Amino acid sequence: MSHIAPGQPVEVSGSVEVLGIPYCVALVSNGTWVVGGPAPPGPYLLSLGVTPDTSSFGPLDLGPAPPPGAFDVLLLAGTCAAPTSIAAADAEGPAPGLVTGSFDVPTLDDRGRLLLVVLVVAAGTLAVRRLR
Repeated sequence: MSHIAPGQPVEVSGSVEVLGIPYCVALVSNGTWVVGGPAPPGPYLLSLGVTPDTSSFGPLDLGPAPPPGAFDVLLLAGTCAAPTSIAAADAEGPAPGLVTGSFDVPTLDDRGRLLLVVLVVAAGTLAVRRLR
């Protein structure tokens, strides 16, 4: 699972088994997908048509990440306007392949800052004693 902040570029890479046919890389709401199953109906949150001439493609910029939520990236056989089936999925099960949102950055409370100062002082004291 990948995490990204809303508005940041969504970049995807992948590989295909059949070359020279159109595919659609689509960002969709989280779901349970079956490779080979029918493509979900559009419109998609983000999508980009590709026709790879090699077995791998990308990185491709799908566009800016949507507002907070849980999503999956699907590779659909066919064009984005008329996809036929799911060729690949970043997460086939119920777990999302991509989560957008704001992520907590750990911060120190007063006790944590005091402990950090004590550790720095202790490390400095040990370093000075070793130099003597």
